Amino acid sequence: MALTPARHDVGGGSSHKSVVIRKEWADAISEAKKQNIEHFNARHWTDEENEFLVMARSVKMSWTNLCDMLKCNESTARKQWRKLTTK
Repeated sequence: MALTPARHDVGGGSSHKSVVIRKEWADAISEAKKQNIEHFNARHWTDEENEFLVMARSVKMSWTNLCDMLKCNESTARKQWRKLTTK
């Protein structure tokens, strides 16, 4: 396993330690920063999925059923729904 010399401070308060992370993880972080995206593992929602999500919740479809159909986690769907419906 290749390690990168990049170090990251971990901890709070008066005690900090420096941790070396794997090169591939450091590369993934660097790539995400370059792309300037919200989260490098963020789900990309289609217009169809967004419309279904809003319509399904408007008729009080359960989060469990809705998420089974969309193949996503409930917290992911709730976050997207809030993003779409909060002004």
